[in-house]
Amino acid sequence: MIEKNLKKFTAAVFILTLIFLKLIIGPVTCNSGWKSSSIGRQGACSHHGGVAGWKGSLPILLSGAAAFWFYVTFSQKGTSSNVGTRIHQAPAESNNSQPITPPIPRKPRTPRTHKDQKKCPKCNAPMSLRTAKKGKNPGSKFWGCKKYPRCKGTRPYVPE
Repeated sequence: MIEKNLKKFTAAVFILTLIFLKLIIGPVTCNSGWKSSSIGRQGACSHHGGVAGWKGSLPILLSGAAAFWFYVTFSQKGTSSNVGTRIHQAPAESNNSQPITPPIPRKPRTPRTHKDQKKCPKCNAPMSLRTAKKGKNPGSKFWGCKKYPRCKGTRPYVPE
């Protein structure tokens, strides 16, 4: 289960570790330990030695390290357990004396094109038959560009 949702679990580890560390370390304070209600990035701690920046960045760094460790640990377990488990077996001997021929490689598939396939008037891409859902003629058919919504080229549909 962890292998399937590894990224989600890693994010959960990061968030939970961050919350836990924020609770342990406490709120951001001045370097002198003074707790000011108006501490921001610059802070209101100019008379107290400035804002203690490590209290804001340390939990994030430690949470990132914990999440990275979790991800590396469980991603290696998923790949290393499958290595070397495949057993190669010799082909079974048959009564036929004919040698086994390797399968013939197939040609790669090419997309089918029709001679009368419609081309988009704007971008020259192939068009597909569509049915209007809104507009002046809902329910009527038309040719629309396959690159929609990037290209909004259309042609009228004429039944043959």
